[in-house]
Amino acid sequence: MKLRASKKLLSCSTNWLTNSKTKEHHIGVNMKQKIESQNALQKGVLFTWNDERGFGFILPENAAENIFIHISAFGKISRRPKVGDIIYYHLKKITSSQKGKYSAYNATIEGVKKEPKRLSRKPAKNFIRKKVGFMVFLIIFVYGISKIISSPPPQIEIPQIETPELSSHSQQYHCAGKVYCSEMDSCEEARYYLHNCPSVKIDGDGDGMPCEEQCGH
Repeated sequence: MKLRASKKLLSCSTNWLTNSKTKEHHIGVNMKQKIESQNALQKGVLFTWNDERGFGFILPENAAENIFIHISAFGKISRRPKVGDIIYYHLKKITSSQKGKYSAYNATIEGVKKEPKRLSRKPAKNFIRKKVGFMVFLIIFVYGISKIISSPPPQIEIPQIETPELSSHSQQYHCAGKVYCSEMDSCEEARYYLHNCPSVKIDGDGDGMPCEEQCGH
């Protein structure tokens, strides 16, 4: 009896272990298929679309569950999606409370080309403007320097000092040591001595008139 019970227990354990390995194998295969399915390019029909809110649902070609898709999944396209469009897409899990749900990304519409990325021309325009501005500044600077170099130096006018012309009589007189009026030959000579020669005694009252008695002042 004990031997039969042991054999029966061993048989049950073997069956349980075999079933567990089989289940693990099936789970692994299913997970692998799901991963491969997510990475593969999917195909479906857009059967609902809310253009105002920019989202809709795809009816997959080989699945029963509808796939959520947002307008951002299409990138830049030449027109908006519409119901009935054939959609090619990839799958990703929705990171929310809705477990097991998937959404589409990197999607394209059959027959609708994506708009190519336009290179921004603003940097080129800014560079051209800066270059033109620098060239204009350089031309003005060179022109100003050339004008300064080619223009003659300013002429400084020296004021001419007018010297009073001496009369012909005063030019012939010179200080010869005469002191008194009696030594003067003329009133003109007396005036010359008074204004030009030192130590003369010909203006007794100091009024600037020499030899008043002789010259009749």
